[in-house]
Amino acid sequence: MKSKKFLRAAFLAATLAASASADTLLVTGWLSQNVPMYDLDTGQVLPTSIAASAGGLSLPHAIVLGPDNLFYVGSVGTNNVLRFDRGGNFVDEFIPAALGGLSAPTSLLFRDNGNLLVASFNNSLVLEYDPDGNFIGRFDQRGRGLLGPEFITFGPDGNLYVVGQANNGVLRYNGRTGTFIDFFAAGANAPHGCAFGPDGNLYVASFGRGRVVKFDGTTGARIGPFIRDDPNTPEDETGGLSSAHNLDFDSAGNLYVASFGTSSVMRYDGVTGAFIDEFVPPGFGDLNSPTGLVILRDPPCIGDITGDGQVDIVDLSVQLAHFGFDSGATFEEGDLDGDGDIDLADLSLMLSLFGSTCD
Repeated sequence: MKSKKFLRAAFLAATLAASASADTLLVTGWLSQNVPMYDLDTGQVLPTSIAASAGGLSLPHAIVLGPDNLFYVGSVGTNNVLRFDRGGNFVDEFIPAALGGLSAPTSLLFRDNGNLLVASFNNSLVLEYDPDGNFIGRFDQRGRGLLGPEFITFGPDGNLYVVGQANNGVLRYNGRTGTFIDFFAAGANAPHGCAFGPDGNLYVASFGRGRVVKFDGTTGARIGPFIRDDPNTPEDETGGLSSAHNLDFDSAGNLYVASFGTSSVMRYDGVTGAFIDEFVPPGFGDLNSPTGLVILRDPPCIGDITGDGQVDIVDLSVQLAHFGFDSGATFEEGDLDGDGDIDLADLSLMLSLFGSTCD
């Protein structure tokens, strides 16, 4: 009889093969304590979703895909950062509770050197950890007081942009040194997330107003509301957006916004701000009170170990050379499902994708 692990890998392989070119929407459910994942082509919930309370997950607020092809999730209820493989399985506790003063990890971001930056909400800090999870120190250097960091991202200029909830705006820091540069964008009520759009401008989710505000991506000047309900019209132009929490653009330029108050995700035209649809209906995928929202626009080609853009005999040969490794195996050696060993489950994934070309 085939093992459950092998059957799961086969099912995962079929899912990945069918949606290799599709964007994937990841959403952290604050009260549902899970991370449902959705295929942006079909809107269906993917089997790789992270289950409620997996690994002790509590009040998840942020998720990011790491350079090791593992998901990192900020668990606010336990003040730690957990890791999960691409199949949604718990791997380990990457940053132990309160290490380095971590308190309420609300956003995660990898630097190009492999270090992880974490927004620590309760003490208004941005902390840095090395690739092994060891605490390095405080990244943001003292400048104008940061209050309640909700989200962090790198901008087109390479600098770090930090959404300060109690600052009602976005602060900017040098992306290499952490030195404070300026209060970049002001005028968003209780902001919880931001994203640079395809047009280079900055879009900020205003939790307090239930809208999205647009700022000039170069100067930080406030352009005005991009998505909002016009009180002078009978219809709600936002489609019912309530307590906008986080947002991101897909590869087609559409904007997705987590609607915390309705436990749904709204989709809008990324150019006009016009409401398209309620992409994730209330509670679909057991989602309750969405916080973090990330779109994987260019998912890794799972079987392309050598990185040459195709899954071929070279990749298979590398995997077979390491077949049987049962501890600490890497993606480059053939561990495609991220569980640390190279076995029949990994071989099944490789064979199912053999001959495919990566976009």
